[in-house]
Order: sequence, then C-alpha cells, then structure tokens
Amino acid sequence: MASQRNSNSEPKLTLARNREGRIVSIDEVPNGNKCGCTCAACGKPLIARQGEKNQHHFAHEGGNIIECIDKTKHAFAEQIIKDNLKVYSPKYEKTYKHASELLLFVNVEVEERRDYSDLQPDLVGITDDGKRIYIEILNTHAVDEKKEQKIIDRELICMEINISQCSEDELETFLLTTDDNRRWINHPEYDKRDEEEQARIDNYYKEEIRKMDSQGDWYEDSDIPYNPHRYYTEPEESKEEEPKPVIINDAKPPTIVHNKALDPIIEKLRKERIVKDGNGNTYHVDLCQQTYDGKYIVARVFDENYKTSHQAAHIVLINSLGYISYDFGRESGENLYSSKYTYARRRY
Repeated sequence: MASQRNSNSEPKLTLARNREGRIVSIDEVPNGNKCGCTCAACGKPLIARQGEKNQHHFAHEGGNIIECIDKTKHAFAEQIIKDNLKVYSPKYEKTYKHASELLLFVNVEVEERRDYSDLQPDLVGITDDGKRIYIEILNTHAVDEKKEQKIIDRELICMEINISQCSEDELETFLLTTDDNRRWINHPEYDKRDEEEQARIDNYYKEEIRKMDSQGDWYEDSDIPYNPHRYYTEPEESKEEEPKPVIINDAKPPTIVHNKALDPIIEKLRKERIVKDGNGNTYHVDLCQQTYDGKYIVARVFDENYKTSHQAAHIVLINSLGYISYDFGRESGENLYSSKYTYARRRY
C-alpha cells in the first residue's frame, strides 16, 4: 500500500472512496479516470496517477488537501474496525488493573446518534452480551472536555485511539493487535472496581496502624505500613509539652560527705553576704552550703547592681579561700533545680 505522505514532496492523497463506498488504496484501482473514485472527505472526483517516476496518488483538484488526507485516514480506521468487528482495548491502570484485550463485536455502528441526539461517537462496538463500547478516533482532534464530560455523566464505556503517528500501511495492525496510543475515557465497571480496591487497601493500612496503636507501641514513621496507592493522612502531631523541671528529690542522691573545714567559711559568707572572684570583683551572695562531695561551697551570687530581683543570679562554686572558683553560667530565669546542678549541691 502506498504511503500517504512523502517527505521529499507535497503530501499525496493515496486513499479514496470507490464506487461501492469503500476506502481503497491507490494501488487497488485502475489508472486514470477509470478508477471511479471520489475523495472520502469532500466528495470530489479523483484521478488515479500511477506513473513510473512519481509516487502513486489520487489527483485532487482544489480544496485543502491536508484536511482531506486526514479525514480520509480517519474514515479508513473506522472501516477497518467495522470490517473486522474487533479492536484492541487500552490498559486500565489505576489502583485496579485490567490488561488490554481484543474486544470482539457482533456489530459496529459508524458515526450514528442512536443513543443521544447530542452525542455522536465515531464508532460504537456492540458485544455479544449487549454492551455498547464507544470508540473515538484521534487523528487531528482529541475528544474535547465537553464531549468527554457527557460520556462520563452518562456512564458510557468509551475509549480513544490516537492514530496520528501511524501510517496507513500499519493502521490495521495497529488497531487490531496492539494497545499502543489509546486510553479509556470512561469505564464505569472498571472505575467501580477501582474504588473498591482503593477502599480495601486503605482499610487494610488503617487497620494495621490501629493495631500498632492499640498495642501501645511507639514507632518511627518508617515503621508505618506503606500504602503505594494513596497517601495516608497522619493525625496532626500534638504540641510537645515543655520538659518539666527535674526535682532533685526524685533523683537518687550520691553518698553525702560533710567537710567540717568548710563550715567556718560558709558561716562567714552567710553573715557577710559578700564574695570576691579572682580579679577582686565583689558579688552579693546567699544560699551558701556544701556540695555533696564536700569539696566545694555552692552559692547563689548577684552583681553589685543587684537590688531585689533574683533573675540575674548565678549558681557558683566557692573555693576554700572564699573566692569564686567556677561559674556554671546559669542563664537568667533558669530553674534553680535544673538537672544541671542535681549532684553539685544540696537542695536549698
């Protein structure tokens, strides 16, 4: 069968409608006016050109030759499906899967409005169990949104087959033996199965998570069963409570050592309420006592600007000479019973 278009020349019309109304190839008819063919798109009479030098084609006078070529190819695809009473279906690939298959028909209607006056499909294939399967052929124009919505609203089974990239020589093989370049516009039966499958899978994963919750197990996000079909919406995370201060009485205290040598210094500090650091700076001091191990005196100190607020206080260690030897660097307002000092001092 001759090709419709030649990359080295102007597009050629190589299909036409013969006297019997069938779409035929240029190589299936006599040469010249004897071919008795007309353009399947516009109805104009054609002349078969079957010379030895140029590509065989039908001579077409006037009109839009590109449009006539495309419409004729569209009509040829319809004829193939009607003649053979079959077509290969698309795959259905959502949560529910259904393989492509060869659909067999007892009859095929071509461009008829039997079901709805406002909806004309390219083809309707009727199966032996009475199903009506709408078939749309896409060559230059896809099914528009308005028509597609009518198909969905009326719960019609409908597929669309894109033949735009297929040559006329390959068209029959393409339509009848492959599932390439086609899609289900709508398939209510498969859609229902898809919803059921989605619900089944969602319920399974929700039940798995419910079981984990009921067992009181703590688990990482990676432990949650993965649902490959839907995103599982996890409950909103509750705001983390601020950590409660560590109460020293709740901790297991170490062995207490009392160093009697520190008692006079502590007594003096409590009386004078003043302590100096190694640089000679003076601080106000209160709450003096020994650490658990008896090595240091722990106290709370304030700078010279201290008046009444205790928020500027620092917890420090005081050596046996009465000097500040180490500052824990307590931040303003930090809880005095922070675990940071749990074993450094007794509770005041």
